[in-house]
This record gives sequence, structure tokens and C-alpha cells, in this order.
Amino acid sequence: MNQDLALFSGAADARRKPPCRMLTFGRAVAGCVAFSILLAVSGSEARGGDFRSWQRKMSVSFDGYTRAEPLTNFPALVIFSTNIPGFSYSQFLSATNDDLRFTDGSETNELNHEIETWDTNGFSYVWVQVPVLTNHARIWAFWGRESQSAPPCRTNGATWDSTFRGVWHLAEGSSGSNLDSTAYWNHGARSGNVASPGIAAGAQEFNGSSAYINCGNATSLQITTNLTLSIWIKPDTIAGERGLASKWGSSWCWVIGHDGTDLGRNALYFNGWKVGNTVCSVGAWNHLAVTYSDQLDLMQFYYNGAPDGSAAQTQNPGTSANLEIGRRQNGGGSYFDGVIDEVRVEAATRSSNWIWACWMNIASNGAFGACSAVGLGGVPSVSCLPATGVTANSAWLNGQIASTGLAESAAFVFWGTRDAGQDMSGWEHTNEFGVCGEGALCTNISGLAADTLYICRFAASNQYGMSWSETAEALYTGQPMLSASDPYASETGLDPGEFSIARPSSATGALLRINYSISGSATAGADFAPLSGTTAISAGATNVLALVSPLFDYEIEGPETVVMTLTNGPYVATFAAATVTVADAAHATWYVAPSGSDLNGGTGWGDALATPSNALYRASAGDTIIVSNGTYNVYAT
Repeated sequence: MNQDLALFSGAADARRKPPCRMLTFGRAVAGCVAFSILLAVSGSEARGGDFRSWQRKMSVSFDGYTRAEPLTNFPALVIFSTNIPGFSYSQFLSATNDDLRFTDGSETNELNHEIETWDTNGFSYVWVQVPVLTNHARIWAFWGRESQSAPPCRTNGATWDSTFRGVWHLAEGSSGSNLDSTAYWNHGARSGNVASPGIAAGAQEFNGSSAYINCGNATSLQITTNLTLSIWIKPDTIAGERGLASKWGSSWCWVIGHDGTDLGRNALYFNGWKVGNTVCSVGAWNHLAVTYSDQLDLMQFYYNGAPDGSAAQTQNPGTSANLEIGRRQNGGGSYFDGVIDEVRVEAATRSSNWIWACWMNIASNGAFGACSAVGLGGVPSVSCLPATGVTANSAWLNGQIASTGLAESAAFVFWGTRDAGQDMSGWEHTNEFGVCGEGALCTNISGLAADTLYICRFAASNQYGMSWSETAEALYTGQPMLSASDPYASETGLDPGEFSIARPSSATGALLRINYSISGSATAGADFAPLSGTTAISAGATNVLALVSPLFDYEIEGPETVVMTLTNGPYVATFAAATVTVADAAHATWYVAPSGSDLNGGTGWGDALATPSNALYRASAGDTIIVSNGTYNVYAT
């Protein structure tokens, strides 16, 4: 599921008039500067707002998050600079970026954010709360509005949810406290550490002999169950033991190279050392993380986003001692030598996907979250939806205006047998809606050719420019063909069955969405992996396959059916159905009789075994043992 978010900055206020006339097409002025973004997600409640009058906006798409797990309250980093097309620091109209805002895809629900550093001559680092991070999730940024004040979320810790007990960006320079960005305010007192370039804005350098940060022992740091620790380090040396962070005593201690052994390897102590596998690189940035699950009694290590060994751990962390960064907290040494950035302590057991995303977000920020070119906030926003009511010669085209921008807007739909993108002259047909408010757009087209693929794309225009729907939608004036291309599945070897949904080769010019329902005697989630009910035939392809993946169980149920039925979609209505049969796993039958022999195979009465215990030894789960009448000796073991 795609999720959209948005970011805004200050523009002069504008008043909107009621619709009163037809509008002509307009063109937006192309941008000339760029910036990159770093985002963060939190669980705070979204705040509503109207950002249509803000002068600039930009989307950030998280195409680089490729994992299936949705991540709730994920903190993502956004980096601003003039490397992003159309961006300039001069576009901010309130003092010191006070008009910077982020929202979700509705462009109304504001998200919390924290500015780590802001440099109008270089790169600026911002953390944004993304409520749910999924593949292709999107947020928006808005700015360019006068007389705005900075929102409280920048300084009150709201960007980081309550599971974060300490987040130290370490970008404060060489004097003053090293600040905790969470609402717990576990700020650190520096002792000899100094400013250094980091992997995400500034960092702190530690001299290997006396420098460290004391963050105290507040109640919020006294974590006794689930725990996640993460850090970026650039070591100058890995000789000996080098402290990362610790609450030594009855608590925990995190180092590389514990006690001078396992040099350069991630190690954590809870009443005994557990060690990761990979040796850290000297003079390069390394991301280390370790999680502890109280429920699983398991400690899991990570190196640069990947699992790096695990170990059983039944001892919970303790609560005593101050948290110190950069040394082993016992006053006796094990000081870190090198640069440390982005230290986090969390009262949760983060998943492997979470750890990978945290690493990827910083290590490859531009690939993780791609920024669009900066657009004008006054331009309308329009989207294209799947067609409905398709017949052999007509259809309803559907779209939506999410925002009319800063002025009255007119809407259009372009359609034909090929996708001309944003080239108006390349489309075969155009339907005009006139001046429209925000909401649904719908129009009927007729005179279509049967068994033909048509494509449509919506656009909207006002005095500030013209915008297009990001995607086009296809419709097919024929019926997709459904078949069971492999009608048999089996629990034996988990052999899948297969449905095929096809269209003719003459209608492959664009992606075609397909909807279906599943019925039959087999139970989804028990007998086979659930199917989503939606799929799509890719552009250029004649068919798409849907696998029926059986799930093994020990029950003898006999053959069961999975029935797929096509349902309404952007094609001529059809209720075609096909069936895949799921067979039980093959089970053996064992025979036992007083006249048998345990040297026999036990596969029939003429080959019977002599004792039930021998049959039990040979049988697997789900097998059947048939025992003849008689007397058998049972021996204790």
C-alpha cells in the first residue's frame, strides 16, 4: 500500500474565489535548484492544516525501502541542498526556516520533524516522523509562507516516539552538552570529545584515552526488558577493547573487542559476553546494532544493516550506573578511539527490516528516499483512478482533484490507445470538465473498439500552471481470460498450483489491473497461502500468474479446491472461474502383527513388523499405524 506524505514552507496568504469560469491551460515555471531530504517516522497524532497557499512543495518517495514489513514510527532522514532541482534556500519566507512543514499524502495532516542542522551554504539535515514506512511510501514538503513560527515538535522531542529513550545526533560542536533529541532529555556531559564531520551532519571525535560522554541514569534509561542499541562509528584503531556505550555494573556494556579479544567485533555484556561475527573497518564508517528480546531470550547482532550472529541470553539488563558513550563505564579505560555519530537507545526489540532501513536511510540516503523537483504550491493536484463500467464500446473514466492550488482550476482527461505522458498533442482524445472544485471527476466515453486497450491520464490547470496525474490507467474493452494453468497443488514437497489471467497480444501496451475473489473448500491461511484479490498484467505482457502455494499440515482431509473468480475491474464484466485442487501430503501406512518381524519392511500384512514401538520409530507425522489383534510386550526405556 502506498502512503503519501508532504512538506511545506511559507508563502503569502491567498484567498480562494468560488468557481465562475472556464480556465485555459497554463505552464508552471521550471525550478532551477535542488535539495535532498532525510526523514523520520513517529507515532504522534497528525495535525490537520491547509497548506494550499504555501509557495513551494516537494515529494519524497521511499522507493529504496524494499522490504515487505511496514515500519511504524520510523525516523527517516531528509537532507536539503541545492542539488535538488528547483530548490533554493531563498524560497523560505520566514526567519530561519520557520515556514518548513511536512505532511502526509492528503497534504493536510502535518507531521512532526526535527532539524538537526541547517546550513544555507550547504547541506541541511531534517528528521521527519513517517507514521508507516512501506515500499513506495511518499511524503510531501512545503515551504514559502511569511510570518510563520517554528512548530513545537522541533524542540520538544515529539519527533521520536516513547520507545526511543535516547537519541544523540552528536552535532553540537566542541562545547556545551551533547543533546538527547527525545522527550526524555537525557543530555550528555562531554569530557574531552570534540567536533568532527559525521556520516549524518556533525559527529564527535574521541581520543582513545580520556574522552567520553556521561548521559546519567534517569529512569527512562533503566531498561530491564526489550532493548535495541545502534551506533555509527569510524574507528582510528580496533586494537584492544574499545567502549561504545555502557551502563557498567549490574547493567550492560557495549564494546568492540571485549577484554582485548575478538578485536573489532561487536560485543555486548549482560552477565556474560556475546559477540558478533564481523570485524569493523578502520578509517571507514560502520553501522553497528544489537537487539535483545526478553520474550525470546535472544541477543541479535547486526553489521551494516545485515544480521551478524545471535546468541541465547537469559539475563535481563540491569538498571544501575550512568550511561556513558565512548568508554566502558567502570572508570578504568577501554576508551573509543575515532569518531562516533547517531547513538540510539530504544526500549524495544527492533526487527531486521527496521535495522536495515536505519542503515540504508543514512548510508544511501538519496536511493532510500528520492526527492522530486520542487514544484509551485499554487498548482492543482490531480490523480487518475481505474475505469469502471467498461463495455465493449464505452467506459467511465475516473479521477480526483486533491487540491485546486491557489486559484480556480479546470480539469481534463486525455485518452486514447497509447500513453502520451504529459504531451497534450500526443493524445488522441480530450474531455474537458471546466472549472472544478476538489473531489471526484468522472466522465463517460463511447464509440470504443471492442477488444482494445485504452489508456487515460488526468490533468488540471490554473493560473499558476498545469499538473498531471503521476500515473495513467488502462482499460480493456474485452474480457480477460482465466485458466488454471497448473490445476494441481500438493502438500507433498509444497508443490504449487497456478492460475493464469491473460489478454491478447494486441492489448499489451500498458499495465492492466485485475480483481478476483477466492472461494472453494480449501481454507486460506490453513491449506494455502492467502491471495490478495488484486493483481496486474504488466505492460508488454500477455498474462500474469497467481500461485496457489499449499501449506503443510498433518490432517488427512482429502483433495480440497481453490476457486478463483474474476470480479469487476477496468475491463468488460466477466465472472470466469477456474479451480486448482490441493492434495494432502503423501502419508505412509505401517502394519504390525504378532506373527511379524522387526526385520520386515512393515508395508503390508505379509511384511508386518512385530512390535508397535518399531512402527512408531519408523513412522513420520501424519502416518497411519495399523496393529493386528494380539499381545505385545512393552518395555520401559
